[in-house]
Amino acid sequence: MADAPAVKPWGKADKDQLQSLIDQGKVDIERTDAAYIDQVRHRYFRSRTEHNFRRNFRQYARSREIEDSVAGYRRREGEFVLLFNYFIDNTI
Repeated sequence: MADAPAVKPWGKADKDQLQSLIDQGKVDIERTDAAYIDQVRHRYFRSRTEHNFRRNFRQYARSREIEDSVAGYRRREGEFVLLFNYFIDNTI
């Protein structure tokens, strides 16, 4: 059985281009269905193979999702600490 072709990882320029498209509202990172990803690749990333682009797009979407959840957790932890300090300061 032949080995699967290696996936060419995205460079900083690729990630920056995708982030720019997301910021401009041209790409919805929440949509990870194959048909939508293929449309994005066809319009903005023609030099990438279909299979390679799908993997990289989904990986980038997951990394942003994780980053957003960690940032939210940190914000919630910060709020908890502030509220806890407020409660302690006011009871003493």
